[in-house]
Amino acid sequence: MQGSGRVLLVLLLLAVFSAALVIAAFAVAGETPAPELASKYKEPKDLKGLKIATFPPGSIQYTILSKWLKENGLDPEKDVEIRTMGPREAISAIESGAVDAVFLPEPAPTIIELDGKGVRVVQSGEMYPNHACCCLLVSGKLIREHPEIVEQIVRTHINATKYLKEHPEEAARIFSEKTGFDYEKTLASFERWDGDWITNPHEMMNSTLEYARVNYELGLAKRFLTDEDLFDTRFYDKIMGISSSPIPVPAEREEIKEIRIGYQPSTHQIAEMIAMEKGWWQRDLKRFGVENVTDKEFPSGPPEMNAMLAGEIDVAYVGTAPPITAIANSDLDAKIVAAVQINGSALVLRAASKTQTPGFTAISTISAVVVCFIVCFIARRRFGQSNR
Repeated sequence: MQGSGRVLLVLLLLAVFSAALVIAAFAVAGETPAPELASKYKEPKDLKGLKIATFPPGSIQYTILSKWLKENGLDPEKDVEIRTMGPREAISAIESGAVDAVFLPEPAPTIIELDGKGVRVVQSGEMYPNHACCCLLVSGKLIREHPEIVEQIVRTHINATKYLKEHPEEAARIFSEKTGFDYEKTLASFERWDGDWITNPHEMMNSTLEYARVNYELGLAKRFLTDEDLFDTRFYDKIMGISSSPIPVPAEREEIKEIRIGYQPSTHQIAEMIAMEKGWWQRDLKRFGVENVTDKEFPSGPPEMNAMLAGEIDVAYVGTAPPITAIANSDLDAKIVAAVQINGSALVLRAASKTQTPGFTAISTISAVVVCFIVCFIARRRFGQSNR
């Protein structure tokens, strides 16, 4: 009896082991490479028919991608399928195979590459050399009623940008802790991108006006905007000694106790995060009666502009394209007062990856059950015979 029991136990263990082998065998057999796109890319026309994730219409990424596709003989509405989403969603989409490519700001391209899920094939600076990307946008009400606060905001931004460029490791740490993105991958993105952090709004004026033209032609903006519609460089010019003209302060105005800043989870906008982490916003604006400075993350520029239109934020770190559509279409009362960054996005195509063929999971499970049943049946017959 005891001997038979031991035999039964051994057979049951063999059944479990056999089932595991079957599952593993089918799992390996079920791994088939997904279509590899990156190594096949030679020119923009190779993108025809692909699904590309990027930011919504009106964003820098959507504008540059659409402009570049049209310049290379592709209709952005017919020849490719553009799927709009935020950076985190887009990273998941290409890594799961839901899209074929992404066009995103850093650190997303670097994260995808270091995860082994994609390869960058075109930098945004190749699509449009030295193009404007992010800017510092301030509400018109704040500019008119509290120009001294706006001037300090620009000063603090300039100082944070300088600190960022001098302390990249600390900047990467601050960004990582603020957004949840991996520190090492964030730091690596500084070496892989083609961008640069700047503060001079005059350096981005021409390409911003080009965005205004492109968005107007795409039907995204109802009217064509000029530099006067978009920029107010008086604060930067005064700080840098370009102009000595005083900026008038109104006699009557509402007191400002809080400044609310919008930003996006991109390394393009680390200057804002440094100023917040270091307490510089709070410290520098306190002498103007500002008691509290808060910031809020947005997935991309268009929803950030909706928040400014709704009066939910006073200052925005945002691409220069979203204000164009918000001003042209919804009469957003705001102006660009400083530059933040140029270039810095990339088109990443899916790399080869192994995906589980759906049928194999079910087959392996059924096979394991059958193996277990057979072995248990044999064991039971033998155990029964031993008891007779």
